[in-house]
Amino acid sequence: LWRMVRDFELPLKSYARIVKAHLAGEKDLTLLSSIAGTVARGWSSVAFYWPRSNVNVRRERNQFLNEILEIYLKGLRSSVSGSDLEKLYFGNYLLLVEARGDFQGESKKYLDPLVQWFQKGQVSDKFKLDLDRSWKIVWALSSLGDHRAGPMLAEMSARDPSDQGRKNVLGVQ
Repeated sequence: LWRMVRDFELPLKSYARIVKAHLAGEKDLTLLSSIAGTVARGWSSVAFYWPRSNVNVRRERNQFLNEILEIYLKGLRSSVSGSDLEKLYFGNYLLLVEARGDFQGESKKYLDPLVQWFQKGQVSDKFKLDLDRSWKIVWALSSLGDHRAGPMLAEMSARDPSDQGRKNVLGVQ
């Protein structure tokens, strides 16, 4: 289906409706990863393709992306702790938050789970955040201009004195 969107054989919004209707029920990791990738991974994704030419179109795009974020959060909560499914939902949630961007007012609530996971050092009991995932949270919040990224950056700077840690500090600043 995504190929059909890219080849202008299926309207983007039709594809978005199909994704929204079926994403939550999908349990096959390979298929779920593939579908989720079409939502927010890079320049060939719904988040990128969806026009932003006026306020109404942006609102419609953001509403769709918010609904997908809700599906990912629900998936995170219902996944077995530490499972590949939980990690897939986490990774795609983080990607979509960054791709969604433009957070204002109520939609900032989608940044709160990132902060909570960072502060706890885990997404769930059996899914601890490693340095890379912690850095990704800091990068995401910083790129979105969230004020909570500053203290998190200071914490990560102290926690990760490696060469890569120093590079991350410079990159986030």
